[in-house]
Amino acid sequence: CAAAKAGAPRLKRFLYISSMAASGPGPVGKLIDEEMPVRPITPYGASKRLGEKWVQQFDFLWTIVRPPAVYGPGDRAVLQLFQVGAHHIRASLGPDGIASVVYVDNLVDGIILAAERPEGVSQTFFIADERSLSRKELTRMIQRALDTGSIPIHFPAWFVRLAAQISESIARGFGRTALFDSHKAEELLARNWACSIDKARMLLGYDPKVPTEEGMQRTARWYREAGWI
Repeated sequence: CAAAKAGAPRLKRFLYISSMAASGPGPVGKLIDEEMPVRPITPYGASKRLGEKWVQQFDFLWTIVRPPAVYGPGDRAVLQLFQVGAHHIRASLGPDGIASVVYVDNLVDGIILAAERPEGVSQTFFIADERSLSRKELTRMIQRALDTGSIPIHFPAWFVRLAAQISESIARGFGRTALFDSHKAEELLARNWACSIDKARMLLGYDPKVPTEEGMQRTARWYREAGWI
């Protein structure tokens, strides 16, 4: 922010890509919107929220975008779900929950609108796909995109937390940071990561063009062509 302020005197807008992690999960049965109190539950989410506060303190025009989990060609974060599915496993963790996701093309469209529309000044927006889905629906959708059969395997919450503790212990033994830790476990077990895009629709004219089902198919096709699965 300081570098932009000092080095770009003709800066028209500073757009900060935050994360839904900055808001934290919401109460069950209610979509998370931009007016709800923020309660990040991981250090990553807390750092993203702190970044938002820094942006808001600077004397320039700003806009903040909070995407949920992003998927699409080239993405490695969601790749693991497709790799598991390609091995004919449909995994579920803890109690079923609901979540929003966003296909990369939809996110880019939303970012451009947020950056260019005057209605986006001094505003925060969730940018996501058309509708939220249960985690079971999402894993089934990935399986259909892969066009493979699968065996459902459920890991209860206690097992997920235990696995996180073991992962942390092993990482400490090697002097490394665990990729899967207790913070990540709680994030995965939270039941409501579903956000509303009504504000983005109303103020920006945002309309996600790619349905989640089609986005998953495009992603699976790209992974196969790239040899990632």
